[in-house]
Amino acid sequence: MKVFLFIFTGILILVSTAGLGNCEDILVILSSNIKPYNECFDGLKSSVSGTVEKEYFPENKAGLEELISRIIKTPPKVLVLIGSKAFDGISSEIRDVPIVFTMVLNPKFESGQNNITGLTMNIDLKVRINYLKKIMPDAKKIGIIITPEIRKNYLRKIDELESGNSCQFTKLEVETEGELFKRLKELEGNADCILLFPDQMLLDENNFSVLLLFSFQNNIPLIGVSPKYVKMGALYGLYSDYRNSGKEAGNIVKKILSGKSPAFIPIEDIKEPELIFNKKISKKMNLKISDEIIKSAKTVYD
Repeated sequence: MKVFLFIFTGILILVSTAGLGNCEDILVILSSNIKPYNECFDGLKSSVSGTVEKEYFPENKAGLEELISRIIKTPPKVLVLIGSKAFDGISSEIRDVPIVFTMVLNPKFESGQNNITGLTMNIDLKVRINYLKKIMPDAKKIGIIITPEIRKNYLRKIDELESGNSCQFTKLEVETEGELFKRLKELEGNADCILLFPDQMLLDENNFSVLLLFSFQNNIPLIGVSPKYVKMGALYGLYSDYRNSGKEAGNIVKKILSGKSPAFIPIEDIKEPELIFNKKISKKMNLKISDEIIKSAKTVYD
């Protein structure tokens, strides 16, 4: 009888060990096999310890269903979703595994889904204002164009910052492109610069060209959101290095692995961005920018 119990116990240990062997500490799903997502993954992997498994978002529905089923049956300790496609396709289906997202602009999920936290692609608004004060210390009135998308995703943060008396915003609220073009002149004399947000209406290339023309005609610099728009004619912009985004997401993963629930880890905006600067525009607008600021930029367009 004792021999039987010993053998039975040994079998149980082998079975449970085999099950654990198939369970990664961290499973990372990338939205696609492109350089930004892979660099983000490399940054994340460099900042965490434990087993890290990398997969790409499936190309078809059957593959996605198989992946979700596998995650549910053999859950990792943490599931990391890189990019909107992976987040939108998987997050709502997984309720019992901690999820960390990154490289997602404005993530949408049910308020009661407490297993999700992460890092957005937005630059923290306080960080943006602090950069603005260093680069343009004489700018007192900051113009902000409020579109329906910006109202939904950013207005609460804008109002909170304004109520703290740290800056004065001149808000131009518009519903359509036509209204934007008609009312843009209202910012003349009422804004020392225009702080742009990620927004489909404003960053459409044709619409951005109209904003640039207004900027040049009235000597009101645009504060852009990515290298593309700084190169086109914004004075400067802040963006996140993909590898650094992965590292910041890795810090969140480490908190979860140490025992903290995602429900108690706030979703974060990027706090350590890179500066890109257009020196040609600063000269065109006769802006005095310190050499220290220009030297600190990761990229300078001459």
